[in-house]
Amino acid sequence: MNGSPNDSQTDFDSGPYQFLALPVYRSGETAQETGIFTVVHPREKESTEVLVLRGTKLPFCPTCNHALAFCLEQAAAHISEDPDFKTRKRGRKNRKNETQKAA
Repeated sequence: MNGSPNDSQTDFDSGPYQFLALPVYRSGETAQETGIFTVVHPREKESTEVLVLRGTKLPFCPTCNHALAFCLEQAAAHISEDPDFKTRKRGRKNRKNETQKAA
């Protein structure tokens, strides 16, 4: 940064730090991970943050049907993806039998 021709860093270089490229998805694509995404509309100044679950098909703008950009800000597991919170599905009949056995 001293201005010498051999200096490999520039004023906008991150220096010794490495920044990970965050995934960006477009409307119509399927989210490959769960997390908090910033939704960017090319015709709007404001953006918003939403929680998107893995496997969700990303929507187009509901007002103008324009494609949106979804930028992953923070990956986060949804409670439905956490193995500690997964429960086996029990039908009404199984719950009734379990209640009778407990009595």
